[in-house]
Amino acid sequence: MENKQQTQNNDYLKRINRVLDCLDTDYSQELSLELLANIANFSPYHFHRIFKGIVGESLYKYIQRIRIEKSAHNLKYQDDKSITEIAIECGFNNSASFARTFKELLKNF
Repeated sequence: MENKQQTQNNDYLKRINRVLDCLDTDYSQELSLELLANIANFSPYHFHRIFKGIVGESLYKYIQRIRIEKSAHNLKYQDDKSITEIAIECGFNNSASFARTFKELLKNF
């Protein structure tokens, strides 16, 4: 019985890792819950529960955190671009939504 559970856990990890790989490359795109659930071959409801259980944060918070991390990296190393340009390149609608998300993320530290 334990072996079957381990096999299922490994399968879930592989499926969530496919989504994480997608998010790592396409973080700036508009990625719907349905699309990501389809990549993992889960229903949207089941995917959201499994994702949070494995990753430790909701899909929305994960995507926001990744976008902020990529933005911070770009702000440090692409000094020829404005904050607004970097924010938009990283998937934010404008610099105000970037600033709001950045502030929210810093509250948790």
